This record gives sequence, structure tokens and C-alpha cells, in this order.
Amino acid sequence: EEEERRHHRRDAGDRTVPRPTRDGIRSRLGTAAAIAKTLAEHHGAGVSHGAVRVANVLVTFDGRDRRRCRGANLIDLAGSVALGDLGRERAERAVRKDLEGLGRVLRRLFGSSCSGDDDEDDEDGRG
Repeated sequence: EEEERRHHRRDAGDRTVPRPTRDGIRSRLGTAAAIAKTLAEHHGAGVSHGAVRVANVLVTFDGRDRRRCRGANLIDLAGSVALGDLGRERAERAVRKDLEGLGRVLRRLFGSSCSGDDDEDDEDGRG
């Protein structure tokens, strides 16, 4: 039982799942950084994505080391808005919505959630 506790953990659904390896965590951190950087670039260019969710994130991995993230792209820009076209309050709200979406993507990436809403961002993207 002690051995199982060291190598496994309980998830929000009280299921026993393997603890991530050091390489797995490093890979996920690199992926998280790439997604956050892409969103920051959008905001830096004065654009709010409007629909940040798992289904709208494409991640590119290194051909030789599939654990190494090369970059991320946000797709489905139909809901994007130019922040300069919005008033300050609406622009802040749009950025906040993007950041909340990023939080849901990251919770999904790391497989746990403080709020217990891991399944909130389904493939249909209405999370």
C-alpha cells in the first residue's frame, strides 16, 4: 500500500491514477508555457481570442522528442475582437474571459482541478 501511495494519487473522481513523472511534468509545463505565450501574443497585438478552450488549441511537438513542445496556436478566431474597438471595461472583460479559458485548458492539461470542474470544457467547447 505504501508503494502504491508513492506512485499513484487519487483524482477528483476518487480514481487511482499514476503520478506524473518528472519528464511528464516538464513536458506539460512546456506546453502550458507555449499556450500562455500564444495568448499573450494575441493580447499584445490588441486581440482577444474570445473562445479559449481545449478544442481551439493546437500544439506542435518536436519531431525527435515528442515530449518537447515547439509551440501552440489558437484556432477558431471567429469570436475574436480588436481590444481597441472596445471600451476599457469591455476590453478588460474580454481579456479576463480569455484568461479564464486558459485556466480551464491548463486544469485539463494537468489533470486536476481545485474547483472540481475538470469535465466542464468538453469537446463541444462549451466549458
